[in-house]
Amino acid sequence: MKPAPTDPQTGSQIARYRARPIRAAEFLRLVILGAAAVLGPLFFGLYLYSNSAPRYGVVAAERWSRPWLALSLAGLGVFLLLCIIRLAASRRAVEVYQKGLRIKLGRSVFIPWSQLSGVSTEITALQAVPGRERLQRRAVLHPSTGQPIRLGQDFENLPELLSHIKAHLYPRLLPALREEFHSGRWVHFGELAISSQGLRVLPEGRAGSDQRRRLHMTWPQVESVQVQNGRLILEYCPAGEQTGVQPNRAPANPSARRQRRLEAGQIPNIELLLQLIQQEVTP
Repeated sequence: MKPAPTDPQTGSQIARYRARPIRAAEFLRLVILGAAAVLGPLFFGLYLYSNSAPRYGVVAAERWSRPWLALSLAGLGVFLLLCIIRLAASRRAVEVYQKGLRIKLGRSVFIPWSQLSGVSTEITALQAVPGRERLQRRAVLHPSTGQPIRLGQDFENLPELLSHIKAHLYPRLLPALREEFHSGRWVHFGELAISSQGLRVLPEGRAGSDQRRRLHMTWPQVESVQVQNGRLILEYCPAGEQTGVQPNRAPANPSARRQRRLEAGQIPNIELLLQLIQQEVTP
């Protein structure tokens, strides 16, 4: 049997990652909820009709039972809609090819590696039980044009998928970013940018609060740049309290240190940002 011919546009397929399929326990919960939403109003409506018709007549019985029958029909519609949505979600997939990604989220779109400008990871803390947090991760792909594409953690082996993407993307991006950095131009990573002179934060939207204001600093003012719990943390000192980038050393005057926290999911290619700072700035 001959192997399937390779598409010259995509190259050969390397890996395929599907969204989580419907499992038996999830299907059983969906059926139980659907049965309760449909059969509960239906049985109550029939009970109301059968008890009211002999005493008050068919017309009154129909009038009193009709809202419950309509509610049962509405529950059936919602149940079928949920089944269709869940079935469609389980058919989503991301395919990794030699020349790019094919993303199937409702419709199939192929993105060549040359048209993918970055990738980031959003981490959201969900507090389902008081005192206990659960971290939810989503991958965010940043095409050169168009809106970011978000992939939830319901995709199987999401960390492995991200590793595949970064292995194809980062070796292509790093030389250009390093050259741009050495030329003295600003290298942008979302709302954060760095250059050989310093670092700046240009938040989107209004600069209304202290946390969202614009921030410019030279490298001697930067104390550390690190990622913790889904946030990029910038520790710096105001002008006049300069220390330089020292990731593992406390500042000479701790009371002068300030901090800015940025959502890591809003910063594409955050590993390349940290690598540039580590290799090109840190002494």
